[in-house]
Amino acid sequence: MVNDTVLVRGGRIPVPFGLRNNEHSTWVRALTLTDTNVQQRLGVSAAYSGGQLRAEVMGIAATTLVDTTESGYSAFAEYAFTTRTSLGVSSLIAGRPQLGATARQAHGAFFRWAPVQPLVVLAEADVLAWTTPGVADRVGYAALVQGDWEPIQGVHVMLTGESAHDGRQRGPSFGAWLSAAWYFFSHFELRLDNVLRRVDATQPLSYALVLQLHLFL
Repeated sequence: MVNDTVLVRGGRIPVPFGLRNNEHSTWVRALTLTDTNVQQRLGVSAAYSGGQLRAEVMGIAATTLVDTTESGYSAFAEYAFTTRTSLGVSSLIAGRPQLGATARQAHGAFFRWAPVQPLVVLAEADVLAWTTPGVADRVGYAALVQGDWEPIQGVHVMLTGESAHDGRQRGPSFGAWLSAAWYFFSHFELRLDNVLRRVDATQPLSYALVLQLHLFL
Protein backbone atom coordinates (compact mmCIF):
# COMPACT_ATOMS: atom_id res chain seq x y z
CA MET A 1 0.00 0.00 0.00
CA VAL A 2 1.31 3.44 -0.96
CA ASN A 3 1.10 6.08 1.75
CA ASP A 4 0.06 9.63 0.96
CA THR A 5 2.97 12.06 1.14
CA VAL A 6 3.12 15.85 1.15
CA LEU A 7 6.36 17.75 0.51
CA VAL A 8 6.63 21.49 1.16
CA ARG A 9 9.60 23.35 -0.33
CA GLY A 10 10.77 26.92 -0.48
CA GLY A 11 13.50 28.70 -2.42
CA ARG A 12 14.47 28.65 -6.07
CA ILE A 13 12.74 25.57 -7.48
CA PRO A 14 11.44 24.21 -10.82
CA VAL A 15 8.01 25.48 -11.82
CA PRO A 16 5.42 22.66 -11.67
CA PHE A 17 3.92 22.62 -15.16
CA GLY A 18 3.50 20.05 -17.91
CA LEU A 19 6.03 17.44 -18.93
CA ARG A 20 9.47 17.83 -17.39
CA ASN A 21 11.15 16.83 -20.64
CA ASN A 22 14.89 17.08 -21.27
CA GLU A 23 14.41 18.92 -24.58
CA HIS A 24 14.81 22.24 -22.80
CA SER A 25 14.39 24.53 -25.80
CA THR A 26 11.12 23.03 -27.08
CA TRP A 27 8.34 25.58 -27.40
CA VAL A 28 6.20 24.00 -24.67
CA ARG A 29 9.05 24.90 -22.28
CA ALA A 30 10.30 28.14 -23.87
CA LEU A 31 6.91 29.88 -24.30
CA THR A 32 5.62 28.85 -20.86
CA LEU A 33 8.99 29.68 -19.20
CA THR A 34 8.96 26.35 -17.35
CA ASP A 35 12.31 24.81 -18.28
CA THR A 36 13.67 22.93 -15.26
CA ASN A 37 17.28 23.98 -15.93
CA VAL A 38 17.32 27.75 -16.39
CA GLN A 39 13.80 28.95 -15.57
CA GLN A 40 13.41 27.98 -11.95
CA ARG A 41 11.57 30.55 -9.84
CA LEU A 42 11.69 31.76 -6.26
CA GLY A 43 8.67 30.67 -4.26
CA VAL A 44 6.99 28.06 -2.08
CA SER A 45 5.43 24.82 -3.30
CA ALA A 46 3.43 21.95 -1.85
CA ALA A 47 3.56 18.59 -3.65
CA TYR A 48 1.22 15.64 -3.03
CA SER A 49 1.78 12.02 -4.03
CA GLY A 50 -0.58 9.19 -3.16
CA GLY A 51 -1.53 6.09 -5.09
CA GLN A 52 -2.50 7.06 -8.64
CA LEU A 53 -2.54 10.82 -8.09
CA ARG A 54 0.28 13.33 -7.85
CA ALA A 55 -0.05 17.10 -7.80
CA GLU A 56 1.87 20.25 -6.96
CA VAL A 57 1.02 23.93 -6.54
CA MET A 58 3.56 26.74 -6.30
CA GLY A 59 3.29 30.36 -5.32
CA ILE A 60 5.77 32.41 -7.35
CA ALA A 61 7.32 35.36 -5.52
CA ALA A 62 8.39 38.60 -7.17
CA THR A 63 11.89 39.72 -6.29
CA THR A 64 14.59 41.96 -7.70
CA LEU A 65 17.33 39.73 -6.26
CA VAL A 66 17.12 37.11 -9.04
CA ASP A 67 16.20 37.11 -12.71
CA THR A 68 12.45 37.68 -12.42
CA THR A 69 10.07 40.25 -11.03
CA GLU A 70 7.01 38.09 -11.72
CA SER A 71 4.58 36.84 -9.10
CA GLY A 72 1.71 34.40 -9.47
CA TYR A 73 1.10 30.66 -9.32
CA SER A 74 1.72 27.44 -11.21
CA ALA A 75 0.13 24.04 -10.61
CA PHE A 76 -0.38 20.61 -12.12
CA ALA A 77 -2.19 17.37 -11.30
CA GLU A 78 -1.60 13.97 -12.92
CA TYR A 79 -3.65 10.79 -12.55
CA ALA A 80 -2.41 7.32 -13.54
CA PHE A 81 -5.40 5.45 -14.96
CA THR A 82 -3.28 2.31 -15.42
CA THR A 83 0.39 1.40 -14.96
CA ARG A 84 0.89 2.40 -18.62
CA THR A 85 -1.35 5.47 -19.04
CA SER A 86 -1.61 8.80 -17.23
CA LEU A 87 -3.23 12.16 -17.94
CA GLY A 88 -2.44 15.52 -16.37
CA VAL A 89 -3.54 19.15 -16.44
CA SER A 90 -1.51 22.32 -15.78
CA SER A 91 -2.26 25.98 -15.08
CA LEU A 92 -0.01 29.03 -14.72
CA ILE A 93 -0.65 32.76 -14.30
CA ALA A 94 2.25 35.10 -13.62
CA GLY A 95 3.03 38.76 -14.13
CA ARG A 96 4.61 41.86 -12.75
CA PRO A 97 2.73 43.39 -9.84
CA GLN A 98 2.83 46.94 -11.20
CA LEU A 99 -0.58 48.30 -12.17
CA GLY A 100 -1.29 47.81 -15.85
CA ALA A 101 1.64 45.48 -16.50
CA THR A 102 1.24 42.53 -18.88
CA ALA A 103 0.55 39.12 -17.34
CA ARG A 104 1.02 35.76 -19.02
CA GLN A 105 -1.11 32.65 -18.78
CA ALA A 106 -0.69 29.03 -19.82
CA HIS A 107 -3.30 26.30 -19.36
CA GLY A 108 -3.16 22.84 -20.85
CA ALA A 109 -2.94 19.07 -20.58
CA PHE A 110 -0.27 16.39 -20.91
CA PHE A 111 -0.32 12.65 -21.51
CA ARG A 112 1.95 9.63 -21.01
CA TRP A 113 1.36 6.22 -22.59
CA ALA A 114 3.53 3.08 -22.73
CA PRO A 115 1.90 0.83 -25.37
CA VAL A 116 4.76 -1.70 -25.14
CA GLN A 117 7.60 -1.98 -22.65
CA PRO A 118 10.45 -0.30 -24.63
CA LEU A 119 8.27 2.57 -25.99
CA VAL A 120 6.75 5.62 -24.27
CA VAL A 121 4.59 8.24 -25.99
CA LEU A 122 4.47 11.72 -24.43
CA ALA A 123 2.29 14.67 -25.46
CA GLU A 124 1.54 18.17 -24.19
CA ALA A 125 -0.73 20.95 -25.49
CA ASP A 126 -1.06 24.41 -23.89
CA VAL A 127 -3.15 27.49 -24.62
CA LEU A 128 -1.17 30.70 -24.05
CA ALA A 129 -2.32 34.26 -23.41
CA TRP A 130 -0.64 37.57 -22.69
CA THR A 131 -2.99 40.10 -21.11
CA THR A 132 -3.26 43.54 -19.61
CA PRO A 133 -6.08 44.02 -17.08
CA GLY A 134 -9.30 43.00 -18.84
CA VAL A 135 -7.75 42.78 -22.32
CA ALA A 136 -6.26 39.77 -24.14
CA ASP A 137 -3.34 41.27 -26.04
CA ARG A 138 -2.19 38.01 -27.60
CA VAL A 139 -3.37 34.41 -27.68
CA GLY A 140 -1.28 31.48 -28.83
CA TYR A 141 -0.47 27.84 -28.24
CA ALA A 142 2.37 25.35 -27.85
CA ALA A 143 2.17 21.60 -28.47
CA LEU A 144 4.53 18.62 -28.50
CA VAL A 145 4.36 14.89 -29.13
CA GLN A 146 7.28 12.51 -28.61
CA GLY A 147 8.03 8.83 -29.01
CA ASP A 148 10.82 7.55 -26.72
CA TRP A 149 12.20 4.08 -27.53
CA GLU A 150 14.71 2.33 -25.26
CA PRO A 151 16.27 -0.51 -27.31
CA ILE A 152 18.70 -1.38 -24.50
CA GLN A 153 18.76 -0.21 -20.92
CA GLY A 154 20.10 3.33 -20.62
CA VAL A 155 19.98 4.11 -24.36
CA HIS A 156 17.06 6.16 -25.72
CA VAL A 157 16.12 7.12 -29.28
CA MET A 158 13.49 9.88 -29.49
CA LEU A 159 11.44 11.39 -32.29
CA THR A 160 9.70 14.67 -31.39
CA GLY A 161 7.27 16.88 -33.28
CA GLU A 162 6.25 20.34 -32.08
CA SER A 163 4.24 23.38 -33.11
CA ALA A 164 3.57 26.80 -31.58
CA HIS A 165 2.27 30.31 -32.17
CA ASP A 166 3.05 33.30 -29.95
CA GLY A 167 0.16 35.44 -31.17
CA ARG A 168 2.41 37.79 -33.15
CA GLN A 169 4.16 35.80 -35.84
CA ARG A 170 2.90 35.18 -39.36
CA GLY A 171 1.77 31.58 -39.32
CA PRO A 172 2.53 28.76 -36.89
CA SER A 173 5.96 27.40 -36.01
CA PHE A 174 6.84 23.77 -36.72
CA GLY A 175 9.74 21.66 -35.52
CA ALA A 176 11.04 18.09 -35.63
CA TRP A 177 13.70 16.52 -33.41
CA LEU A 178 15.63 13.28 -33.82
CA SER A 179 17.54 12.61 -30.60
CA ALA A 180 19.66 9.94 -28.96
CA ALA A 181 20.60 9.82 -25.29
CA TRP A 182 22.88 7.50 -23.34
CA TYR A 183 22.59 7.39 -19.54
CA PHE A 184 25.99 5.79 -19.12
CA PHE A 185 26.40 6.38 -15.37
CA SER A 186 24.22 7.48 -12.47
CA HIS A 187 23.17 11.13 -13.01
CA PHE A 188 25.10 11.42 -16.31
CA GLU A 189 23.62 11.76 -19.80
CA LEU A 190 25.35 12.06 -23.17
CA ARG A 191 22.91 13.44 -25.71
CA LEU A 192 22.76 14.25 -29.45
CA ASP A 193 19.88 16.32 -30.92
CA ASN A 194 19.12 16.97 -34.60
CA VAL A 195 16.61 19.84 -34.73
CA LEU A 196 14.81 21.05 -37.86
CA ARG A 197 12.58 24.12 -37.41
CA ARG A 198 10.58 26.77 -39.21
CA VAL A 199 9.72 29.70 -36.93
CA ASP A 200 7.01 31.25 -39.14
CA ALA A 201 5.88 31.58 -42.74
CA THR A 202 8.43 34.32 -43.47
CA GLN A 203 11.46 32.34 -42.28
CA PRO A 204 13.41 29.53 -44.00
CA LEU A 205 13.99 26.15 -42.41
CA SER A 206 16.82 26.03 -39.89
CA TYR A 207 18.86 23.04 -38.73
CA ALA A 208 20.87 22.55 -35.55
CA LEU A 209 23.06 19.67 -34.40
CA VAL A 210 23.65 19.77 -30.65
CA LEU A 211 25.90 17.49 -28.58
CA GLN A 212 25.49 17.76 -24.80
CA LEU A 213 26.84 16.17 -21.65
CA HIS A 214 24.48 16.49 -18.66
CA LEU A 215 25.31 16.04 -15.01
CA PHE A 216 22.22 16.30 -12.81
CA LEU A 217 21.51 15.88 -9.11
